[in-house]
Amino acid sequence: WDEANLGLLAIEGMTEGNWQKSHVFPVVAVGLWYAYSKGCHFPWCETRPALAGLDTEGIVDKFLQGMRRTAGTLQRFCGPNGRAEKHGCTVMSVEYCSEYYKNPIYNHLHEAMRAHFQEFASMAVRYFDVWSFTEQVPEDCLYGHMTPASAAFMIQVLLSSR
Repeated sequence: WDEANLGLLAIEGMTEGNWQKSHVFPVVAVGLWYAYSKGCHFPWCETRPALAGLDTEGIVDKFLQGMRRTAGTLQRFCGPNGRAEKHGCTVMSVEYCSEYYKNPIYNHLHEAMRAHFQEFASMAVRYFDVWSFTEQVPEDCLYGHMTPASAAFMIQVLLSSR
């Protein structure tokens, strides 16, 4: 969630080159870095020192705290008189990938977001449950990532929303 706030602030701060007149529709995908802190043992996984050593419940709690903190910024940015008022914003859950998500933290994060983000969802801030969507796509995943076919389906849904 920390990058979501920073990204929105960066867009708001763009003043050169008439960017402030551009219609934007941010898409925020949240969850993977929280999951990586539990079970990923590569150096690139260590981007969230505050999550290191936490158990699953602790990571989910931090995730929900970040969600609540970011929700107000999303409502302001995506709603009336916000930078994204014309198209709104989309917040996405983690995607489903059977080979990669044997670690239960992914399911816990998905369930937490599905259960708790609805109170912040609106016409301006849409929730896209990518997990449930990609779980239905016949192509599963490719080395822990969404396949090009899954990504193409997802992009079609994103571009046709609102």
